[in-house]
Amino acid sequence: FSKMNKLDEAFQEYLVAVELVPNYSISYNNIGVLLSKMGRLEEAESHYAAALKIDNHYADARNNMAAVRSQLKEREKEDSVKRLEDSGIHVPHYDADPTDEVV
Repeated sequence: FSKMNKLDEAFQEYLVAVELVPNYSISYNNIGVLLSKMGRLEEAESHYAAALKIDNHYADARNNMAAVRSQLKEREKEDSVKRLEDSGIHVPHYDADPTDEVV
């Protein structure tokens, strides 16, 4: 099995677990982790939120939610920069030397 097949298999098993025991926050968190690994960040965020709705003090879910939100913000920023550059607008990168001349 490839790594993606194993992630899909684990994902399906956790979906069954959630159906069997819908108020078990760890299953929702674990689904979120798998979705994050698959690059499905928006879906991961909703599963972390579901885990926190069940157990607001669940530290792993809270930390995972913060991490996925940070990744979503970074993705949004990269998409915005790409759209601007695709339209011909130069966007200086935040890691650029501030003494570099902007053209």
